[in-house]
Amino acid sequence: MSYSLNSIVINPSSKSSPKNAVIICHGYGGDGKDISVLAINWQRFLPDGIFLCPNAPETCSVNPQGFQWFDLESEKEEIILEKSLVAEEKLTLFINQVLDNFQL
Repeated sequence: MSYSLNSIVINPSSKSSPKNAVIICHGYGGDGKDISVLAINWQRFLPDGIFLCPNAPETCSVNPQGFQWFDLESEKEEIILEKSLVAEEKLTLFINQVLDNFQL
């Protein structure tokens, strides 16, 4: 299945169908691959869980090797809020795709 956000997917270690999903979001300038290390460590506690580590939807303006959920260049709170709400919509779409795909 393809998702609206490119993601690192770590399947359940139990090899069974996922019984739960854990979505781990990276910070400003990071990516899904960086944060996926946490999933590998947490997998022992949730062997039936699928872990998804999406890349944020935008290339980071400060670190073009990484991603950002929204641009933090502006100092105006209303612009940051507006952009964060757009990012929230994109993340909500992704979460709903995961839930639908695995019938969770």
